[in-house]
Amino acid sequence: MEVTINQEQQLYVINRAEGVSCWGFKNAFEETMLLAQRLSRPELIPTDSEFGKLTVLDKHRSLIDLARAARDLGTWFRASTPDKVKRIINRLIHTDEVVRLFCGDPQTGKMDVTDFEVMGRVGRSGGILKVPLLLEEDSGFGGPIPDDRILRIIRVSDRKVLYSAPAFVLPTFSIFERDDKDYPYGVNVDGELHAGFSTYAKACAWVAFMAGESFCQPDA
Repeated sequence: MEVTINQEQQLYVINRAEGVSCWGFKNAFEETMLLAQRLSRPELIPTDSEFGKLTVLDKHRSLIDLARAARDLGTWFRASTPDKVKRIINRLIHTDEVVRLFCGDPQTGKMDVTDFEVMGRVGRSGGILKVPLLLEEDSGFGGPIPDDRILRIIRVSDRKVLYSAPAFVLPTFSIFERDDKDYPYGVNVDGELHAGFSTYAKACAWVAFMAGESFCQPDA
């Protein structure tokens, strides 16, 4: 494995036999720090002066070796994930509840306007660092949850809001007619065009889903 440093983009560029990957300085630093804390190895906590240095990766490799031999470290969360979100996610891993997630910027409360990978059951990955996963209802497959970016969690069965970030605010949605033969109805999100729809009903369904008022997956 060969590692080079891209200072401009603050990335470690890792060249392995199977291909090249990148890891941001901040993510590498925070994960190494959390591992050292979780494993009670203060001597392996990276210092501020090591930020962006190869020594962070050296410490990370040592910690991964220790974690491999240690007991289960539990669910692995990012450094800035709120404790309340951690508790809810850990509980949902052991239930069969379907949830709707709203993710975005926890500082501004602005949500990501997307209808993909936002609803399902919560599971956990295998491996050394077991991250939370959002699993599709039908297939049981899914991807990692950006746990540090969760703004709201709604339980689908009873529409109960399990969590809402202090700064969370829904964007403003507006439906309008437009000159487009295939998609004559558009939806503005906070004043900017976001999507087009073939019927007014489909536009309404999309807005209802994005606002958490409906849990039926919309289409165009």
